[in-house]
Amino acid sequence: MAEAPSGGNEPHHVGLSADGQSAIPDEFVTLPDGGFLVTMMGSATGGSPGRVAKLNPDFSLQGEYPTSPPTVPPLNPHGIAVDFKRRRMVTGDYLLPASTLIPTNGPVLRSTFRVWDLDSMEIISTYDVGPVDGAGFMDARMLGDTGVAILGSGEGIVYGVNVSNPSDVKEIYLPAGSGPHYIRLSSDERLAVVSTFFLDEDPAKGIVHLAGSRMVYFFDIVAL
Repeated sequence: MAEAPSGGNEPHHVGLSADGQSAIPDEFVTLPDGGFLVTMMGSATGGSPGRVAKLNPDFSLQGEYPTSPPTVPPLNPHGIAVDFKRRRMVTGDYLLPASTLIPTNGPVLRSTFRVWDLDSMEIISTYDVGPVDGAGFMDARMLGDTGVAILGSGEGIVYGVNVSNPSDVKEIYLPAGSGPHYIRLSSDERLAVVSTFFLDEDPAKGIVHLAGSRMVYFFDIVAL
Protein backbone atom coordinates (compact mmCIF):
# COMPACT_ATOMS: atom_id res chain seq x y z
CA MET A 1 0.00 0.00 0.00
CA ALA A 2 1.35 3.42 -0.98
CA GLU A 3 0.45 6.81 0.44
CA ALA A 4 -1.83 8.99 -1.67
CA PRO A 5 -2.59 12.71 -1.60
CA SER A 6 -5.52 13.67 0.59
CA GLY A 7 -7.34 15.22 -2.36
CA GLY A 8 -7.62 14.86 -6.11
CA ASN A 9 -7.58 11.07 -6.15
CA GLU A 10 -10.40 8.55 -6.50
CA PRO A 11 -9.34 4.98 -5.59
CA HIS A 12 -12.81 3.71 -6.51
CA HIS A 13 -11.61 3.82 -10.16
CA VAL A 14 -8.01 2.66 -10.34
CA GLY A 15 -7.34 2.74 -14.09
CA LEU A 16 -5.43 0.27 -16.26
CA SER A 17 -4.10 -3.07 -15.06
CA ALA A 18 -0.34 -3.65 -15.21
CA ASP A 19 -0.54 -5.65 -18.44
CA GLY A 20 -2.69 -3.03 -20.15
CA GLN A 21 -5.34 -5.57 -21.05
CA SER A 22 -8.07 -4.53 -18.63
CA ALA A 23 -9.39 -1.21 -17.46
CA ILE A 24 -11.74 0.75 -15.24
CA PRO A 25 -12.11 -1.61 -12.24
CA ASP A 26 -15.01 -0.68 -9.97
CA GLU A 27 -16.52 -3.06 -7.45
CA PHE A 28 -15.38 -6.40 -6.03
CA VAL A 29 -16.76 -9.41 -4.14
CA THR A 30 -14.64 -11.77 -2.06
CA LEU A 31 -14.91 -15.48 -2.85
CA PRO A 32 -14.95 -18.33 -0.30
CA ASP A 33 -11.55 -19.56 -1.54
CA GLY A 34 -9.94 -16.17 -0.85
CA GLY A 35 -10.11 -14.92 -4.42
CA PHE A 36 -12.13 -12.03 -5.82
CA LEU A 37 -14.62 -11.13 -8.52
CA VAL A 38 -13.99 -7.63 -9.89
CA THR A 39 -16.16 -5.63 -12.28
CA MET A 40 -14.15 -4.11 -15.13
CA MET A 41 -16.51 -1.44 -16.42
CA GLY A 42 -14.64 -0.77 -19.65
CA SER A 43 -12.09 -2.18 -22.05
CA ALA A 44 -8.43 -1.13 -22.11
CA THR A 45 -9.49 1.93 -24.13
CA GLY A 46 -12.49 2.76 -21.94
CA GLY A 47 -14.95 1.27 -24.41
CA SER A 48 -17.21 -1.79 -24.55
CA PRO A 49 -17.40 -4.54 -23.69
CA GLY A 50 -16.31 -4.59 -20.08
CA ARG A 51 -15.88 -7.83 -18.15
CA VAL A 52 -16.00 -9.42 -14.73
CA ALA A 53 -12.51 -10.57 -13.75
CA LYS A 54 -11.87 -13.53 -11.46
CA LEU A 55 -8.72 -13.31 -9.36
CA ASN A 56 -7.07 -16.18 -7.51
CA PRO A 57 -6.11 -15.87 -3.82
CA ASP A 58 -2.57 -14.89 -4.90
CA PHE A 59 -4.13 -12.07 -7.01
CA SER A 60 -3.21 -13.74 -10.30
CA LEU A 61 -5.84 -13.45 -13.03
CA GLN A 62 -7.89 -16.62 -13.55
CA GLY A 63 -10.02 -15.19 -16.34
CA GLU A 64 -12.30 -12.42 -17.60
CA TYR A 65 -15.97 -13.16 -18.25
CA PRO A 66 -18.15 -13.77 -20.10
CA THR A 67 -15.85 -15.36 -22.65
CA SER A 68 -18.09 -14.07 -25.45
CA PRO A 69 -19.58 -10.81 -24.09
CA PRO A 70 -22.78 -9.38 -25.56
CA THR A 71 -22.59 -6.37 -27.85
CA VAL A 72 -26.31 -5.50 -27.70
CA PRO A 73 -26.97 -4.15 -25.18
CA PRO A 74 -23.30 -3.38 -24.45
CA LEU A 75 -21.71 -4.73 -21.27
CA ASN A 76 -20.23 -2.12 -18.89
CA PRO A 77 -20.60 -3.69 -15.41
CA HIS A 78 -20.24 -1.54 -12.30
CA GLY A 79 -22.15 -2.96 -9.31
CA ILE A 80 -21.93 -6.65 -8.44
CA ALA A 81 -23.66 -8.97 -5.96
CA VAL A 82 -23.37 -12.74 -5.51
CA ASP A 83 -25.78 -15.35 -4.13
CA PHE A 84 -23.48 -18.28 -3.35
CA LYS A 85 -26.33 -20.53 -2.20
CA ARG A 86 -28.27 -20.21 -5.46
CA ARG A 87 -25.08 -19.88 -7.56
CA ARG A 88 -26.23 -16.63 -9.12
CA MET A 89 -24.57 -13.27 -9.65
CA VAL A 90 -26.05 -9.87 -10.50
CA THR A 91 -24.24 -6.99 -12.21
CA GLY A 92 -25.47 -3.53 -13.17
CA ASP A 93 -24.20 -1.64 -16.22
CA TYR A 94 -23.29 2.00 -15.56
CA LEU A 95 -21.85 3.84 -18.57
CA LEU A 96 -19.35 3.82 -21.39
CA PRO A 97 -16.26 5.20 -19.54
CA ALA A 98 -14.66 6.92 -22.53
CA SER A 99 -17.86 8.83 -23.25
CA THR A 100 -17.24 11.12 -20.25
CA LEU A 101 -13.87 12.33 -21.53
CA ILE A 102 -13.11 15.14 -23.95
CA PRO A 103 -13.66 14.99 -26.92
CA THR A 104 -17.13 13.48 -26.57
CA ASN A 105 -20.72 14.01 -27.62
CA GLY A 106 -21.85 13.32 -24.06
CA PRO A 107 -22.02 10.50 -21.51
CA VAL A 108 -23.48 7.22 -22.76
CA LEU A 109 -25.41 5.77 -19.82
CA ARG A 110 -26.57 2.16 -19.64
CA SER A 111 -30.00 0.92 -18.56
CA THR A 112 -29.39 -2.81 -18.05
CA PHE A 113 -28.64 -5.25 -15.27
CA ARG A 114 -27.70 -8.89 -15.72
CA VAL A 115 -28.20 -12.17 -13.89
CA TRP A 116 -25.34 -14.67 -14.27
CA ASP A 117 -24.76 -18.35 -13.62
CA LEU A 118 -21.91 -18.28 -11.11
CA ASP A 119 -20.44 -21.65 -12.07
CA SER A 120 -20.20 -21.03 -15.81
CA MET A 121 -19.70 -17.23 -15.42
CA GLU A 122 -22.14 -16.71 -18.27
CA ILE A 123 -25.04 -14.24 -18.45
CA ILE A 124 -28.40 -16.02 -18.33
CA SER A 125 -30.74 -13.00 -18.27
CA THR A 126 -30.56 -9.30 -19.18
CA TYR A 127 -33.14 -6.82 -17.91
CA ASP A 128 -33.40 -3.42 -19.63
CA VAL A 129 -35.37 -0.82 -17.66
CA GLY A 130 -35.18 1.66 -20.56
CA PRO A 131 -33.38 4.99 -21.01
CA VAL A 132 -35.95 6.98 -19.01
CA ASP A 133 -35.66 4.97 -15.79
CA GLY A 134 -32.18 3.51 -16.15
CA ALA A 135 -29.56 6.25 -16.21
CA GLY A 136 -26.72 4.02 -15.08
CA PHE A 137 -26.65 1.27 -12.43
CA MET A 138 -24.07 1.91 -9.72
CA ASP A 139 -24.20 -0.61 -6.88
CA ALA A 140 -25.75 -4.01 -6.18
CA ARG A 141 -26.27 -5.97 -2.96
CA MET A 142 -27.84 -9.28 -2.00
CA LEU A 143 -30.47 -9.10 0.73
CA GLY A 144 -29.10 -11.83 2.96
CA ASP A 145 -30.47 -15.28 2.11
CA THR A 146 -33.63 -13.99 0.44
CA GLY A 147 -32.47 -14.54 -3.14
CA VAL A 148 -33.21 -10.89 -3.87
CA ALA A 149 -30.62 -8.37 -5.10
CA ILE A 150 -31.08 -4.60 -4.93
CA LEU A 151 -29.55 -2.18 -7.44
CA GLY A 152 -29.62 1.61 -7.68
CA SER A 153 -30.01 3.52 -10.95
CA GLY A 154 -29.02 7.12 -11.64
CA GLU A 155 -32.64 8.15 -12.16
CA GLY A 156 -33.36 7.77 -8.45
CA ILE A 157 -34.85 4.28 -8.53
CA VAL A 158 -33.81 1.31 -6.40
CA TYR A 159 -34.65 -2.02 -8.05
CA GLY A 160 -35.16 -5.37 -6.34
CA VAL A 161 -34.70 -8.48 -8.48
CA ASN A 162 -35.35 -12.14 -7.67
CA VAL A 163 -32.22 -13.94 -8.94
CA SER A 164 -34.21 -17.16 -9.44
CA ASN A 165 -36.83 -15.31 -11.49
CA PRO A 166 -35.22 -12.16 -13.03
CA SER A 167 -38.55 -11.02 -14.48
CA ASP A 168 -39.76 -10.49 -10.89
CA VAL A 169 -38.62 -6.88 -10.38
CA LYS A 170 -39.78 -4.33 -7.82
CA GLU A 171 -39.11 -0.57 -7.81
CA ILE A 172 -38.63 2.04 -5.06
CA TYR A 173 -38.56 5.69 -6.12
CA LEU A 174 -36.33 8.23 -4.37
CA PRO A 175 -36.91 12.01 -4.45
CA ALA A 176 -36.19 13.82 -7.74
CA GLY A 177 -32.53 14.72 -8.25
CA SER A 178 -31.13 11.82 -6.25
CA GLY A 179 -29.10 9.07 -7.87
CA PRO A 180 -28.54 6.03 -5.64
CA HIS A 181 -24.91 4.97 -5.55
CA TYR A 182 -23.59 3.04 -2.55
CA ILE A 183 -25.80 0.41 -0.89
CA ARG A 184 -25.05 -1.23 2.45
CA LEU A 185 -26.99 -3.43 4.87
CA SER A 186 -26.99 -3.35 8.65
CA SER A 187 -25.38 -6.29 10.45
CA ASP A 188 -28.81 -7.87 11.09
CA GLU A 189 -29.80 -7.20 7.44
CA ARG A 190 -33.00 -5.45 8.46
CA LEU A 191 -31.97 -2.00 7.28
CA ALA A 192 -30.67 -0.87 3.88
CA VAL A 193 -28.65 2.34 3.61
CA VAL A 194 -28.42 4.07 0.21
CA SER A 195 -26.13 7.04 -0.41
CA THR A 196 -26.53 9.23 -3.49
CA PHE A 197 -24.03 10.00 -6.23
CA PHE A 198 -22.17 13.14 -7.22
CA LEU A 199 -19.25 13.63 -9.59
CA ASP A 200 -17.28 16.65 -10.73
CA GLU A 201 -14.67 15.81 -13.37
CA ASP A 202 -11.69 18.00 -14.21
CA PRO A 203 -13.11 20.49 -16.79
CA ALA A 204 -9.98 20.07 -18.91
CA LYS A 205 -10.56 16.33 -19.27
CA GLY A 206 -14.17 15.44 -18.56
CA ILE A 207 -17.70 16.76 -19.01
CA VAL A 208 -19.58 15.28 -16.05
CA HIS A 209 -20.50 17.83 -13.38
CA LEU A 210 -23.26 16.42 -11.20
CA ALA A 211 -23.96 18.03 -7.87
CA GLY A 212 -26.31 15.24 -6.79
CA SER A 213 -28.57 15.42 -3.74
CA ARG A 214 -25.78 14.27 -1.34
CA MET A 215 -28.39 12.56 0.83
CA VAL A 216 -28.43 9.20 2.62
CA TYR A 217 -31.65 7.16 2.65
CA PHE A 218 -32.64 4.37 5.01
CA PHE A 219 -35.05 1.55 4.12
CA ASP A 220 -36.70 -1.09 6.27
CA ILE A 221 -35.92 -4.41 4.56
CA VAL A 222 -39.43 -5.65 5.39
CA ALA A 223 -40.82 -2.82 3.27
CA LEU A 224 -38.75 -4.00 0.30
